[in-house]
Amino acid sequence: MSLVWFKGVVKEISAGRGFIALACVVASGLDPILATGFAFLFGFSEAVAYTFAVTPGIKETIPYYFVFMIPYIVTLVVVAVMIGKRRFPRALGVPYKKE
Repeated sequence: MSLVWFKGVVKEISAGRGFIALACVVASGLDPILATGFAFLFGFSEAVAYTFAVTPGIKETIPYYFVFMIPYIVTLVVVAVMIGKRRFPRALGVPYKKE
């Protein structure tokens, strides 16, 4: 979708969300179903941040830059909780040698 909007690849196209994409992969342990679930979780947390940024009671009390930290805080918490529970393949990072 971003290639349609920008007509090509531009600098900062990920808008600082590459860290969140890597967190999806690490927290899921290379499981595509779990990675999709984590992507939805992080997307939901970003939607919550945007909602809080325009909510009348919240936007006057909490500065917007703290509100926009919500997706990154959720990412750090999920990675901290899931980091020991997932195992990566033993052959990950070993060069392939054709026999």
